[in-house]
Amino acid sequence: MKTTTPSPGTSVPAGRPALPVRLLSRITSRRIHNPGLAPRLSQRPREGWTLVELIGVLAITSLLAVFGTAAAMSYCDEQARNRERATLEEIGLALRRSVAHDLLIPDETGYAAKVAIFSGQPMEAVLKNRRGHPRLLLIDPAVTNSGFDLPFDQTEEAREGAGAGILSNVRMILVSSLDAPFTNGLPAAPGGRPSGALFSNLWSTPHGTLPAGSQWKGDPHDLFIHRIRLQDLFEPVSFNHSETTGIYTNGQLRIAGMETFGPPTDAPLPCARWYLSGTPLTLSNAADRSTFSEIIHEPVTYTYEKGFWLRGGNGLISGTGLRSGITGADFEEAVRQFLASSVVEEDDDGNNGNSGKKDKKDKKDNNGNSGNSGGEGSRLAAEAVVNAMSNYVRLGAMGPQQHSQMEDPLDDLHDALLDYTGLPPGQLNKP
Repeated sequence: MKTTTPSPGTSVPAGRPALPVRLLSRITSRRIHNPGLAPRLSQRPREGWTLVELIGVLAITSLLAVFGTAAAMSYCDEQARNRERATLEEIGLALRRSVAHDLLIPDETGYAAKVAIFSGQPMEAVLKNRRGHPRLLLIDPAVTNSGFDLPFDQTEEAREGAGAGILSNVRMILVSSLDAPFTNGLPAAPGGRPSGALFSNLWSTPHGTLPAGSQWKGDPHDLFIHRIRLQDLFEPVSFNHSETTGIYTNGQLRIAGMETFGPPTDAPLPCARWYLSGTPLTLSNAADRSTFSEIIHEPVTYTYEKGFWLRGGNGLISGTGLRSGITGADFEEAVRQFLASSVVEEDDDGNNGNSGKKDKKDKKDNNGNSGNSGGEGSRLAAEAVVNAMSNYVRLGAMGPQQHSQMEDPLDDLHDALLDYTGLPPGQLNKP
């Protein structure tokens, strides 16, 4: 068989026989003339983008980018607003938790440290928002009208508490802006007490609006006004310490912050004070030297009688302060006076002045006076009895809820005293 000789410049792999010339010629011919074996070329030349098409694509892409960026920015702004709103709520709750725990209400200089402890946030995150703008704590300037001031420490005030009378305006505002800092005549950071008009204006401003008269140019939705009410953390407590005679006149108490026992403020006169809920109170009974303690968590009245403190219900405090200072000891004294001053006269038949009282009520002497026994001393004593019993039953240690149940007994008491003294109804009126 005839073999081919490699042409110059070509090489044959070692150990592989050279192809015959005729076979090589056929393979080469088929590759050249067979279209199926030839490389497939595109029958249609590829065209490029025209200038108009490029401009259109760029315009659409630009619009999509603009709208997409605006939507993304709007979403980010809304997320930032939600975070700031939630943060302010957490600051307010942490402040209330600190007051309940420490029995102390801080002012603008001390609130951030308390909030940091009870919220787990650093002080810097309390004092400034995520945009780096300061938050302001504003205190109602009318808070001093209640008889105390901030900062308020229950353990330092002890017996005095938050003062007497009606507690009001214990409230604060947290102001924060995600836009330009909001000043509007407010105190510098960390806050303070604006004017009463400005505070009331901020307090009544709905979210998404600007305070009336404000010159601030930012987005109203980026201004946050968070209101903090603290008045509900106080409870009214009254001490009815009116037993001034006898051997047990030294009813005493001890409130958080007092090292030893002492009498209530204004003793032996009744007193009403406001204490933070959670304040420990211990009362000392002089009669048997016992004590009892409780945590103040609701309005309550304590009445001291015969050497013991008696716990009442919802208290002796109404719209203007104490309802009544009368206790059972006053009632006993009024009865004693009544019995001591009633003079019983006998008629010619030996009957006392109260027999046949229906006829004697209409009998007059020559001077026009009633024919019954008694007189001015009996009238005053009877009025004292009715006053004492009425006030004690209706407004005593068990609170005003007894009024409706005791209306009929009080009417019976009134009629019985009139019948006993023989006084005309107009001279003895129920209080």
